[in-house]
Amino acid sequence: MENRRDLENVREQLETIKNNSRNIFEGIVAINLIMVDDNNGKSKDANLSAQIARLGEKYDEMSSVIEETEEMLNTRQP
Repeated sequence: MENRRDLENVREQLETIKNNSRNIFEGIVAINLIMVDDNNGKSKDANLSAQIARLGEKYDEMSSVIEETEEMLNTRQP
């Protein structure tokens, strides 16, 4: 990318996405805590827990893509 302003705007938007993803992670963790029965440590709803686990996997994937994108942007200097 040749335009310095565009590059900075992309970096800013990626940082916004990264910050929002932290909130998503906190939500997933909170749901996981709610889903565990305090008495026996088992899931209160196995199907819902599986779905939340899928969300966690997607979060991990998104985090990896964000990191890769940051690395790409760091090598670009207009």
